[in-house]
Amino acid sequence: MWCDQELRAQFTRLNEVLTSQSWFKVYEVGSGVYAIAEPYNFQEIISYLIIGSEKALLFDTGMGLSSIASVVKELTRLPIIVLNSHTHYDHIGGNFEFDEVLAMNMDYTQNRADNGMPHTVVQHEVTTEAICLDHLPVADTAGYHINPFTISSHIQDGSQIDIGGRNLKVIAVPGHTPDAIALLDEVNGYLWTGDTFYEAPIWLFDPETNLAVYQQSIKKLGKLAGQLTSVFPAHNTPVASPKRLTELVIAFDQVITGKKEPLNSEESDHVSDDALLFEFEHFSFMIRKDLLIMKNPLNYTTFKKNWEANIGDREELIPTPLEAMKEFEIREHTRQFLAESGLPRSASPFLSFGPYFDKNGVIELAVDEVYPRLDADPKRYILLGSDGAGNPIVLDTFEKDAIFWLDHEDSFSPQPMNSSIEALATFLLIYRSFIQRILSENGGDAVIDANFTDLQFGELKLELTNVDAQALDEETFWYDQLEGLLVNREFYRKENGSG
Repeated sequence: MWCDQELRAQFTRLNEVLTSQSWFKVYEVGSGVYAIAEPYNFQEIISYLIIGSEKALLFDTGMGLSSIASVVKELTRLPIIVLNSHTHYDHIGGNFEFDEVLAMNMDYTQNRADNGMPHTVVQHEVTTEAICLDHLPVADTAGYHINPFTISSHIQDGSQIDIGGRNLKVIAVPGHTPDAIALLDEVNGYLWTGDTFYEAPIWLFDPETNLAVYQQSIKKLGKLAGQLTSVFPAHNTPVASPKRLTELVIAFDQVITGKKEPLNSEESDHVSDDALLFEFEHFSFMIRKDLLIMKNPLNYTTFKKNWEANIGDREELIPTPLEAMKEFEIREHTRQFLAESGLPRSASPFLSFGPYFDKNGVIELAVDEVYPRLDADPKRYILLGSDGAGNPIVLDTFEKDAIFWLDHEDSFSPQPMNSSIEALATFLLIYRSFIQRILSENGGDAVIDANFTDLQFGELKLELTNVDAQALDEETFWYDQLEGLLVNREFYRKENGSG
């Protein structure tokens, strides 16, 4: 029974503002900021009324179980602008009560506005396990639904909303939903995060959730932490420390890279056949399992088929003869991959592969024969290729056939590249698909101008991570490549006046 739940301790430390509405609890949480909480439903949704000198902005309108407009009228007589952190039903329930509703210009958002949600979708919100009706004496639980509403005008990333003596900046933070936004009051250092962050299990579960995009969005918020005084989330408790945003970025990276183990069913009731729970000190992530399925690197047959299905200039695969490998102690699957498929003659990012020949025309795989300054056991490294600067790419037979990049400017010090030949080949395929995608979607100069979106980059990174997470650790070849993409993009944006 939800009626048995006590109010969270943080509420006792806040300045409560009494109203005539028994369903809502109202607290003054900042300068001209009221948190309008609905603690008697398991969603524990929190909407925010932000007061300006000419208007007030209502950030989310809650469950729609009771009239939030009635509460707002007791708090201010100013004209009200409604803006939703996103259009999940627990944030738009009271939208229909207001005339001015701002929203992102997306089909996803418009569909929620046009159709609302029927009782069959939201009926679980009014069961005895989910709600305490003692605080909602007049409630039509059998008819509970989310009303459609009218969008009066559209906003976008970077939009400024002036409510009189107070400017609020819209920050697009897709991932939880496509239309998710945060709201920033730069003068006061306030950030409203919606469902992108709150101190509870953060749900990344619905069909519209995109983990790669979510990761990019929280990094955007994490960069703001140093200039904030308060963070106002949309569930459970209304005030959080800005440092939680930095912790959020670090924690989610641990989840995505496989460094954080989920809880099992004995440790948490939230764990199910569909969901994984990753718990941290001040928050957790509830993630749909299929979004986090780690993908095995491709075997030589599948890689060869996929690579040759869309082959470009100088991208033909170059197998390595078995005879050339006989002097090296390598694993059978590695030997088979190199002999049956091999790697492409050239591949992005500026990599070349293929056999090296000595003066007698014999294939030479020993790195020290091609790079005489390299001081290493001649049986350790098999030379696979090189990068655009001539640094050798090698297979390390002493490290379970892992792939390394050797820095010739630093005495050929090894830098990790991939955990196996299969992982390297799969990375080359994923990276080629990324290049082809940005050329197709962003124009013929997309590669030269580093013209790619956060979504495209995020999906590239997530695909790579799902194959070989350690290859994206700091001080690895691929980490440097991805960081280089972002640096180049920033440079060209500034050059073109769009940064």
